[in-house]
Amino acid sequence: EYDDLYRSQREDYLAMTGFSLREYQNSAGQTVREWTLKPGARVVSAYGRGSPAESFAELLAYYRTDADTAKSKVDSQTWNFATDYFHGQSFE
Repeated sequence: EYDDLYRSQREDYLAMTGFSLREYQNSAGQTVREWTLKPGARVVSAYGRGSPAESFAELLAYYRTDADTAKSKVDSQTWNFATDYFHGQSFE
């Protein structure tokens, strides 16, 4: 499936960040797919709350440009994921 190409949509990332895909039929009978975020889930920015892809992009962007903010806004598991993604490198 096409979604499998995105790192942000793999089960481990979804479970870690609290995203899940909700699928339902609207009143017009159309299938609607939308990402939901569990209550209390922590993401780097409000923009990142929209989808796991945006959350992933925001996490990595903030890690590279404002690591202190990123670290303060996400849980330790998510922070460790970002650190591992960049093989422990830090950026200035």
